[in-house]
Amino acid sequence: VHSSETGQAIKQIFEKYVIMEDVTVKENPGYTCVLSLYGSTGSKEVFSGEAGSIEMSSPRVYPDGKLFFVDGQNVEDMNLIKNGKPVDIQFFNNLRLEQGIPLHGMDFNDSVNPLESNLQDFISWTKGCYIGQEVIARLDTYQKIKRFLKGVILESSISDDDLKRINQNQVNPIITTDGSTEIGRITSIGYSFQLNTSILMTRLEKGNEKTGAPVEIVIGDSRHTGEIVDLPFVKGKNG
Repeated sequence: VHSSETGQAIKQIFEKYVIMEDVTVKENPGYTCVLSLYGSTGSKEVFSGEAGSIEMSSPRVYPDGKLFFVDGQNVEDMNLIKNGKPVDIQFFNNLRLEQGIPLHGMDFNDSVNPLESNLQDFISWTKGCYIGQEVIARLDTYQKIKRFLKGVILESSISDDDLKRINQNQVNPIITTDGSTEIGRITSIGYSFQLNTSILMTRLEKGNEKTGAPVEIVIGDSRHTGEIVDLPFVKGKNG
């Protein structure tokens, strides 16, 4: 399962490293989709339909939700979802930010070391050789990580006008401690309904990542003060 825009890149990786094996690589986007459930309701209360139409695949449990693999056609044709409602991309973005989940293409990509993106849970420290294993192990052993993915909670919300300018690339928001020198890069901006203010995910340079440190977000002529926090912003029932 991969992000929607990475299919070709992953296919090329297989084609590069599969040499002697009898392997055929193809995508199957019409068969499955990924649903993220937010809340405490279990899958039996959310889904209905014929037995076997839902395939659980060892879902990763997030603070307040789970991921399920579902037959995409059945979702539409069989009206499987009986309890709950779909949300738009902005609402989903706010929820995943609250839970500290980085998004490929925004908060990280294949040029960023996974240790710099809080992806340690997806790394095996006991498996033998795999692509990138030596680099990751060396960075971890010698503590050579140079950037850290952290959160920022603002004291005031970013205005809709400023968000529009950011989305249209009319202005580039920066994170600083002195009003001018950047200490990292802002990767995602959203709004926390539970914290009732704007939240940001940012990759901070080593030495500037201290939790609780005050920062300033500069968006053109607008300035917002905030505080560096550990992810996730909002902890769920599981921790």
